[in-house]
This record gives sequence, C-alpha cells and structure tokens, in this order.
Amino acid sequence: MKEVLITSSVLILALLALRGIFRRSLSRRVQYALWGLVALRLLVPVNLPAAQHSVLTAAEPVRTAITERMETPHTLQPRQTAPSTPEPVTPAPGGETTPGTAPGTDPGADPVTTPATPVTPVTEPAADPVTPVTPAETKDTAALRFTTAQALTALWLTGAAAMALWFLVANLRFARFLRRNRKPLARPDCPLPVYAVEGIPSPCLAGLFRPAVYLTPAVAEDARRERHVLAHELTHARHLDPLWSLIRCLCLTVYWFDPLVWIAAHASRSDCELACDEGALRRLGEGERIPYGETLLSLIPVGRSDPMLSATTMTAGKRQLRERIRRIASGSRPAAMAVFAVLCAVSILCAATFTGAVSAGQRPEGTLSGAEIQYFNETFFNRDLDEPDGIRNYFLACEYERPEDIDLYQLFYCGVPVAADDTHAEELRLAENGPDASCPTDILPVSAMDDVLRQYTGKGFQDMDMTTLKGFDHPEEGYYTHAHGDTNFATEIQVFAGEREGDTVTLYYTLLWAPSDWHCLTLQEGEDGGYQFRSNLPCEKPAIAPRMPETEPVLTLSLADAQVVEPQRVELTYHGDDRAEEGGGLIVRDEAGEEYTVRVYRATDGKIYVALEHTDWVPTGNDGRTGYVSWEADCFLTVPELPDISQTLGSVKLDSFRDLFGHSGFTVQYYDEDRDLVQDYYYLAEGSAPYLLLRTKVGVEIDLDGDGVDELYNSDGFLCFLRDGQVYEADVKSLLQAAWPDLSFWDWSHLDRNYRHIEVSGFVRMPEWDEPDSDETDYLHEPGGSIADFSRYLYFDGESLQVYRELQSVTYTDHLASTVDVPSDVVTAAKARTLENYNAMQEDCPGFPIDDWRVTGVSLEDTIPLTDGRSLEIYRVSGSFHATYPARRAEAGNIWLDEDGWFSGRTRRSPYLVFLADGGKRLLVESDLPNDSSPGAWSFDADMAELLLKQGYAEISDLDQETLVSYFYFHYYDCLDRIAQLPETEWDALLNSLRDYSDRSYFKDTMYNLLHSPSGLTEDAAKCYRRLLYLENSDEGRVPISVEFMCDDAVRERYDAFCADLGYDGGAVFSGWQSYGSVRVADYPDFHGLHLEVYRVDYFYSCVFPELLPDDLRAKAKGDRVILSPDGAYVFFEVKEDLHRVRLGDTDIPGIDPASDPAAFRKALEDYFRTEHPGEIDGLGQDIRTEPGVPLSLWDRGSHQAVEDYFASYIGAYQTSSTQYLDGGWELWTYQKDDSWYLFLVSQDGRCAQLPLPVYDGSLRYAEPATDYQSGGALRWEARVDQTVYSTATGNLAQESGIYRYELDLDTLTLYENFTPTESAEKDASFAAQPLDTTPCGKSREELLAWLTAEDLELWWDQLPIGEYWEQPDGAVAYLTRLDGVPHTDQYQLHLRFSDGTSAELPLGYVPYGYTVLTPSSAAFTDNSFTYDIDASELGFPGSVYRYTVDLTAKTVAMTVVPA
Repeated sequence: MKEVLITSSVLILALLALRGIFRRSLSRRVQYALWGLVALRLLVPVNLPAAQHSVLTAAEPVRTAITERMETPHTLQPRQTAPSTPEPVTPAPGGETTPGTAPGTDPGADPVTTPATPVTPVTEPAADPVTPVTPAETKDTAALRFTTAQALTALWLTGAAAMALWFLVANLRFARFLRRNRKPLARPDCPLPVYAVEGIPSPCLAGLFRPAVYLTPAVAEDARRERHVLAHELTHARHLDPLWSLIRCLCLTVYWFDPLVWIAAHASRSDCELACDEGALRRLGEGERIPYGETLLSLIPVGRSDPMLSATTMTAGKRQLRERIRRIASGSRPAAMAVFAVLCAVSILCAATFTGAVSAGQRPEGTLSGAEIQYFNETFFNRDLDEPDGIRNYFLACEYERPEDIDLYQLFYCGVPVAADDTHAEELRLAENGPDASCPTDILPVSAMDDVLRQYTGKGFQDMDMTTLKGFDHPEEGYYTHAHGDTNFATEIQVFAGEREGDTVTLYYTLLWAPSDWHCLTLQEGEDGGYQFRSNLPCEKPAIAPRMPETEPVLTLSLADAQVVEPQRVELTYHGDDRAEEGGGLIVRDEAGEEYTVRVYRATDGKIYVALEHTDWVPTGNDGRTGYVSWEADCFLTVPELPDISQTLGSVKLDSFRDLFGHSGFTVQYYDEDRDLVQDYYYLAEGSAPYLLLRTKVGVEIDLDGDGVDELYNSDGFLCFLRDGQVYEADVKSLLQAAWPDLSFWDWSHLDRNYRHIEVSGFVRMPEWDEPDSDETDYLHEPGGSIADFSRYLYFDGESLQVYRELQSVTYTDHLASTVDVPSDVVTAAKARTLENYNAMQEDCPGFPIDDWRVTGVSLEDTIPLTDGRSLEIYRVSGSFHATYPARRAEAGNIWLDEDGWFSGRTRRSPYLVFLADGGKRLLVESDLPNDSSPGAWSFDADMAELLLKQGYAEISDLDQETLVSYFYFHYYDCLDRIAQLPETEWDALLNSLRDYSDRSYFKDTMYNLLHSPSGLTEDAAKCYRRLLYLENSDEGRVPISVEFMCDDAVRERYDAFCADLGYDGGAVFSGWQSYGSVRVADYPDFHGLHLEVYRVDYFYSCVFPELLPDDLRAKAKGDRVILSPDGAYVFFEVKEDLHRVRLGDTDIPGIDPASDPAAFRKALEDYFRTEHPGEIDGLGQDIRTEPGVPLSLWDRGSHQAVEDYFASYIGAYQTSSTQYLDGGWELWTYQKDDSWYLFLVSQDGRCAQLPLPVYDGSLRYAEPATDYQSGGALRWEARVDQTVYSTATGNLAQESGIYRYELDLDTLTLYENFTPTESAEKDASFAAQPLDTTPCGKSREELLAWLTAEDLELWWDQLPIGEYWEQPDGAVAYLTRLDGVPHTDQYQLHLRFSDGTSAELPLGYVPYGYTVLTPSSAAFTDNSFTYDIDASELGFPGSVYRYTVDLTAKTVAMTVVPA
C-alpha cells in the first residue's frame, strides 16, 4: 500500500495542477476521463516493470526508512529488569565513528574497561532512541510486542469497515426510499424508465444494473424543464456515471484516511457534472444553452451531497454551481494544442507513477551483467547434490515448454529432500532397503515433491503430467519409490549469456559434457528475489554481446596488425604393424561427413604417435573378444621425447571441438620441445587430409564479442579471432606493453567466462611515489622504481580490445562506497569495525603510515531465523586503507597496493558483523567470527552455533542436524557438555543425530579425537560421552566406531611389520595402506567363556614403484596396489557386559567363508587362539589372586589439573592417549610415547599412581597393555612380552616369552600380578661379525683430531668431545662423545673413523632400568682391528665382560662374553 499511496498522491496532485492550468481550454469530458487513471492506480496495486525515472525509484530511500520505522517493535508493558546500558557509537572529529568513545572523551586516552554485554546496540548518532530488545526477554514479553505497521493496519481495517458500512446504509436507505415513493411516468421517447418521486432534493439517475431516471413532481409538470433534465440524466447513463460513482465510493472506502483521495473524489464528481452538462447541451443544441442554464438554476439545490451515494444527484455547492453556469454560458471550445499538451504530460505522468522502483540491488532490463551470469553459474546452479538448492540442476534434466510439462521422473530421479518429521518415509526407507542394500531405494513422498514444485514452479503436484511418474513404483498412497544405481544429475552447466525483460530472465547455457548443445532456459523472478522455472528448450547458439562496464575505457588496443594464421596441411607417414601399446582414440568426421578414428599409440620404436587408424576392430578368437587383425595407420604427429617429463599415453589427450573459426575437428594436448603444455587444433578436409588449424597453449574458447563465433585466448596472452573469413592471432601482452609504457610486469591473465573479458594482473611503475634522497627499492629490486599492483579488464569488440580499469563506477562519501546498500545501522557498525581495523593497522605497522580508510563493501551473507520470530543477520564488511608513503610497502610485508595507494590491509577483528534483527531494529551482537571462513562452510556454521548457544538465542536441541554435527566436529567438548545439561531423556535423540548424519567421516574423525584426548571433558560431558559410546556399541545396524579404529590399527600394525620385514623405508617403495572398512562376519555369545565378535577388514598397500617388488609380491599386485590378504583380515573382539570391545588379535583365514561354512570358521578361530594365545580360551578371566596382593602406592598431587600438569612434563610429547572412566570416580589414563606405554590411575581429587607394566629387552620400553574393566569389580590388564633375561644356571642369556596379567581391586586398591610363560629358549649373548652402518665422516683426520683436542668445546652434530680417543698412526681414529641437549649427562656414543674417511657408531652397554650408557673400560688398536671391553656386571651379568672386536677392513663388529 505504501507504493500506491506515494504514486497516487503524485498522480492526484499532478492532475489537480493540470486541471487548474487548463481549466478554460480543456474539455471537461477530457478532465473527467483523466480521473480514471487515479482510480486505476488506487484499485490495481500492480506496477509496470521497474524504471529509473519512476517516482518509486526517487522515493526508495524514504520508503525504506518509513518501512524500517513502521517495523520497529514496541512493548505495552515495562521491563522487569533494567537493560544494560549500550555502548554508544559516536562521531569522532571529522565525522568519523569511534566505537566506545563518549562525547568529549580524549580518543587517545586509555580506554575504560566495562563489563561485556551479550548484545551491543548500534545506533546512528542522529537517530531517535529506540528501546532495545534483548535476548533475555521472556516469551510472554515478546508476545506483547507490536510494530507501528501492525497498529496502523488494525486502524485502517477499522476505518475501512466503517466506510463500507456507511456506503451500504446510505445506498440501501436511498434505494428503499425511491422504491416506496416512486410513481411511473409514461415517456415513450426515453429509453430508461422514468419515475416521479416526492421528497427527493433534485432529479437523479439511480441503479447500477437497471438504471432509472427519478424526477421531482415540479419537473414532471414542466415539459421544457423535463426535456432538459432527461437530456442531462441520459448523458449520465451514456457516460456510465453510476459505475464510476461506485468506483469512487470504493476508493474512499479503501483510502478513507488519505485527504488527497477525498479531494480527488470531490473534483472528479464536479468534473462528472460538468462533462454531463457538455454532453446534454450537445444533444439539445446551442439554442438551448440559456434555457438549460435557467433549468439548472431552478432545480439544483445548494448544499453538500452524500459522498458515499452512488446515484447521480444534481446537488452542488455554490462554487460548483457558479462554475457550471459559467461554463454553460461561455460555450468555449477546447484548444487542440491544450489537449495535445495534456496528453503528453499525462503520458509522462503515467510512466513515472505506474512503474516500479529500481532498488540498488535490482538489475535493469536487457543483457545480463557478468556479475549476474556469475551468480547463476556459481550460486544458483552447480551446487553440491546434497545441498538443499542442489535440486535446481535437476530442472535441466528434461525439456519443457511450460512447468506443467516437466518430466517428474527425470526431475526426481535421484530423490527429493524429505521433511525431517516424515517418520513414515523413514519407515518405508528402512523397509525397502534393509540393513545392507547395495542399491538403496529413494523414498519420494508426494508432499515433498509438491513442496519442491511449488517452490520452483509455482505449480502443485496435481498440476503436473502424471504420466511422467510411470518410471517410479507406487507402493502406497502418498509415496513413490525409486531404486537406481546411476544419476541423471547435470553436475555442471555453463551459462553463457542471458537477458532480462520485466520479471522474466532468459539464460543460454550448455552442459559440461555437451558444450555444443545449446539450451534456452526461462525463469521468472519473484518479489522475494527467488526464481521459478518456466521453460527449458533447445536452441541455436545465441549472438549476444557482453554488457560493457559502466566506466570509460582507459586504453584501446587496435588489432589491425594482428598476424594471419594459415591452416597448414600435415604430411601423413604410413606405419604398419608397429603398435606396441594403445592409447586413447576419438571418432572424427572430415568435412564431407566421412568417419575416421584418431588414435594415440606407442610404437615398437618406443615413440608415441598420433595417427589416423585404418584397421577396424574385429572379433578374434573363440572368446568373442575384439582385437586387430593387423595394424595400419597414417601418423601425423610424433610426440617429443623429453628427459625430465614423462610423456605417457595417458598424458597425450584427445578431444573434439566444434565450429571454431569455421571448422570442426579434434585437439591433441601434449608437452612440446619447450616443455610447454600445448594444444593442437586439427580438422580433416575431404578425403582425410589433416590440417593444423592452430598450435597454441591450452586456452579457452568462447564468443567474446557476441557475434556467434568463438574466439580463443590462452594464458600466454595470445588471442585468436576470425575476421573476414581469416584467422588472426594477436599478442595481447605486447600490445598492452606498447600502449602502456609504465607496465612493469605482466603477472598473469585469464579469460573470465562470466564477464567474457580478459583479466590481466601485474605491476605498474609509479614514479610519482618515489621519495627523493631515498635508497628504497621495491620488492622487484628495481632501484628508485616504485610499483603498484594493477588489474585491467579487456573486452573484445571484434576490431579492438577496450581496456577498462574498473568494472563499475564507485564513489565514496563519508568513507562509504556508493555501491553499499544496507540499513543505516549496519553502515554505522561497518564503519566502526573498519575504523577499528584501521587503528590496529597503524599500531601493527608503524613503519608504513596510513592516513585514510573506507568501507568498500557490505553484503548480507546469511540470515538465521530464531524460534521467537527474530533473526540473526550476518554481514561481511570489506574495507581498505590508504598508504601515506606507498613506496614503503615492504614495511607492511609487500602487501597488494593499487595505483591510488589503497590496500585491503590486515584485519585484527573479524570482517563479519552479526545483528539481531527484530522488525526494523537491529542490534549488533558481540562476536568475533573467523577470518578464514565464510557462511556455508562447516567451520563458520560451527562458530555461529557456538554464538547462538552462548548468547542464549538457541538451545542445542534447536540446531538442525548438519549444524549440530559441524558444532560437534569443531567444538566436541562444548557440544557434549551442552547436551549433558539437558535432561538425560533428551540425550539419545541428539547423540543419535550425531551418529546418523549421512557423512559418517565427520563423526568418525571427531570420535577419534575424543578417544585420544578426552581429558578436556567435564564430568558431565564425560558421562554424556560414555552414553554416546554405549549407543554406538549397541547399534547392531552398523560397525561401532571403536571397532573401526581398532581394525585400522590392526592393518596399520600389519603394514609396519610388512615394511620392517622387507627392510623398506616408510615411503621408499610403499606410500601407505588403505582399508575398505570393516564388516561383522561372526558373533559368538559364548566362545569358551567369552562373547566374541569377528570383523573382516579388506585392505591393500599402496606401492610407489611396483617394478621394484620381488616376484612373489608382484604376483599379488594389481597396478599400484598390493593385496596380501585376498580374503581379508579377521579381527577378533571380546564384547564386555557394557558392550565395550577389546581387541584380542587378528589373523588371515583363507579359503573359509564364515557365512557358508561357520563350523570350519569357528574351528580355525580356536586353532588361532590355541597357537597365538595358549591358555586364554578356557583360562581368560582366571583368578590370579592366588598370591597375596600388595597395596597400591598413591601420590597426592592436590588436584586433577596438577596431575595433568605433572604427567605432561613427566612423559612429554606422546603419540597416543586415551581415558577410561571407572567406578568410584577413578580414571585410567593410557599414554604411548615412542615405543613405550604408560598406565596411570587418577582420581578427581588429585591422587594418582603409575600402574605396573613389564619392561622388555632390558630397556625402559614398557609393553603395550590390553585393558579389561568390569564395572563394580576390578580393573584387569595384561601385556605380552618377549624379554631377554640372564640365566644364572648357564651364565648365558635366556629368551623368554609370556603374558603378564595384573588385577587391581578398586575398592581396596590391592594389586595382584601373575606371569604365564609361553616359550623359553636359552641363547648365548655373543654374536658373530655384523656389518657396521657407515657414512661419510664429514671431517678429515686432521680436522677430527683438532676438534677432539681443542680447548674450547665445539658442538658437532649435537655431540661434544670428552677428550677420550684412540688412533692408528695415519690410520683410523676411535673417539667418545657426549650428546648435547638431553636431560642426562651420561649419554655417550663411541665412533670410529676409518682410514678411508667413512665413519660408524659402535655399540655400548645400556644399563637396564636407567638411562646410563657404559663406556669402555679398555680399548686398543691392533694390526687390523679395534678391540674394546665393557664391564657386564652393571648390565646384570656379574663376572662377565663384553669384548667387542671391529674388523677395520671388513668394517664389521663381533662380541664375545669372556670372564672378568
């Protein structure tokens, strides 16, 4: 209504002015007719297409301000608590906005710290105060809020109802009076019924559908006056004045509050009578002019008539009566020029008042701009399939002339978004698919399809062609189903050009896989800015020129001197029977339409050729396979052999092109002799003669000038185009350099398909920036040559290149770009944020002064509705700063600096502003969202969820599933803690929502992080986490996450052992492993006292160099994948009472399928356990409390955090950690560092103890534990070791293997231990000669001796000499060093430099259960050896000496045990 009020007011005022100006020279019938425009404007609230000259365009700022004011909420009751005082945003000197600075405060003074408030209002300095709305308002208070618009609407409806009642009462009473008092008169010459009525003030015409003339008795008795009155009323009837009177009353009813409408009604009623007088006199003749006037004077009563009466009474005021008599007496004729002038004025007036407003964001009609094409290519279309708007591309899957013709089978081929509350659809999905469906069935609810159709076409499901649903199954009413394994999704389209006419947008596009098949799509834009599909039909390639920039070009590059490119016929060389390996092929046609095959192949001479193949595929052999009988080909290209670039058959690529410079053919892409990736364009003349049309760098083909013919541009700056039937090539880089001498460096260029221009970026010399007497150089090392970054946009017009500096004209007022179109309070906050970053930039870079700032852009990125009717609006602010001395850009890290000295700069604060929108009022929410993300990204959504929850705008249960999963992914501690604050009855719904998200990888990654770092969980969050693990473990429909992790661990361990056995470095031959996931294949509730589950995991190892594999492994390789377990690996788990899984082991069981032969599979499992875990099948869980236990020693650290800090410093960096929660508030911490494991028992109050684990190989390397926690009972763990011990019986070393079992009673904290040996074998500690690992020493003999004997110790390779060394004359040198930078000073190394310059580290004794390294007790060189002794007593072998002998020629070392 606001638009109608504005335009109708202008129209009424203009018509009143025209009426006054031309009152003596314009016919009253014309004046009366003009009031029909006002009625049309008032009663038909529809605008013609938007125009710049529209009144609404001029009034747009006022209308927006009024709308915001009217939408401002008010409250009818006072607040219960006083709101916190908002931080003001006041203008600083010079009109700048400084946040948090009160008037009169020194901006340079120290800021006053104030408590942070959740919401900070941002208001314009001149704006009226408005009561802020805070998140803390209760729902009851919010329910009492109303806006000015709502109040005025209620008032308007009340007034309109009263006016309608007035109209009905007045007209019904008058009609009843006429019917009761009328007497018919016989007037055969009158086409209308005539009645005499006693008591009416004047004759009238009444009745809309059956009009009649009503006369006073005085008129009926006078024939002359009756003749005049009948002529007058019949003229009213011919003019349809009763209808116009009704329309006038309707306008007054609707616009009862508008005084201009009342004035217009009064004026139009007066003009109605005057027009009727003119018509009656024309009917009566000029001789009756004076008698007619006398009749009016005698009959018309002076007074005011009822404005809501539809009858045409003759009542008039004095001024009206005087005007009527004057017009009758004068008898003036209208001037033709006056009529023409009025018609011209009215035409202009209609154009201004009947057209809509062009807002700042609205696009004018005509060719779509590059920004609009970019929107359709990157935002509207080509979304990910799983996004809500991804279904838009499906509307391109079929062709249709109108929405009703859309093929629903094609549209919904891949499903439809199903409402979350449609539980029956989920039941159908489970029923149709089952637990392990290889090809899931889509469920298509009719309601969901109807929603999509109404949103994107405006039509309902029942409006469509039902026959197109025949491809779907229809199991029950309201639902369709579809099972398929493929897709018809138009994964990517390229919109080339478009046009706008009114609200209709026409787009011309091609599909990615069919770039030559053009389609024309029409869309209709709605008032909300959305689009609906109208048609999609094939078309010819359009000839539409791109929209040029609004600015003027700064250069014009003439292409008159472009080089002619002549197609070159290529010689063919016959090859026969030389095909060694075949590459890709392509079927092409010559210009006569004959088909040929172009083939890439490697010949027997090792070279790669591209040829025309002359031998067809024919069946060969009994198996029906195809092959060549013989090989014949005409080769036309030999691919260069490059030593440093591998030209393979796959790297030479063939493709086709169509209608480029008048030819269609194929391209060949390869590396040329200059190692550049080039693309040859060939076409076949009639008779298979190949012609090379072009050889160029890989480029882009597109119609740049809109003439229907493609041009080609490559990244090296060459443009190829067709002119007068001839192909030309222009060196754009050289042309721009010649026309612009200050161009310093052409950095890069690319062709933008959306804008259809060439964008060039680089550096330009700026001599005006040079500072006198300065040695400063720019970062291109050009002395005295200050440079700026530049971008230029080149548009091809067919004859030249127009070079533009800017795509649109932008001016700045009060630091704000003219292109910014957002509410004023957003502008205020954007200025404050940019000014804050400006001040921060000054502090961060004092050596690079800046002197100005500006807001270059503010855009609404997203709107998040809240449950109370309000919403959060997210705006992104872009700003730039001006450098005082641009030449000093190196001080700011060589930032991007434009030719005017402006740069985007660093932003200390986030570029995002979040507002709480409540009607027309916005409140800035305190937030600092990340700089490196944007709305739609998962990290941004997670941070927005954190903001919503912290500010109290939402509960965690309000988040949709995707947002909840993103929040869990990035803030898993906080997420679980917030869920834990809800009633436990609500936990499962949210936790299952996390587990059931379509992409399980996010959940898996998060659970992996939690598994290894649970220490950040609060007590409540830990309880929620345990519930999540229980839900995951109890879900029989999927593999638990913990099982997936442990299956991956099994494969990882296999891979590490595999590489170690082969002696391969981690990435030398193999690059890693990959599993295909795990699946449960067997479940034994009672497997010898255990609940055992078996999972199968298929995996492979990725091989970097398959050719280096041994023959046995090469036989198991498929390409770069080595598969050692074709039947998969089987991983075994014990299932505890709380459904927690403990991995027991893994093995291969080839040739036995657990599903088809379960008995054999179970026996294989039992054999595995008896071999690998003897005594565990029947004895696992055996009572080990046969010996008295010992009390567990505890430390008291005072607090849980103190324990964390202590062990972090004690253990240092660790690779793996996990926490298991036990009864009584105890926690079991498991750490892994290098190859050693640690177990700690920790309580919430800070008590802790390290639990025992066996140490193996006489080192501090603790064995890896397997824990078994039974709630309410005890904590059990075990570790298997292979350890070397001293045999007192023989004096030798004994190798023993076994399992250590431990049990801790959590009630008494008593510890029990048991060791079960599994194998034992004695062996001598001595070893035969072993080769030493030698490397170049890095120092000559003289340099080494000088280093060893220097007074000032010099660090070399983290080692320091200690003064002990032994040498041969002019030969080998042995020396001891101490490691530098380790916690213990008794870490030594013994090195030997051989006479040939190589060096090796020699073995030394390592004391068990400590960090001490034993040094030689004696050492000496003999003829060809070096011998040294180590006292073995400290190694646990009393009475023995380890004697090491180094063979200096063979470079080996051997050790024997000798008596001390």
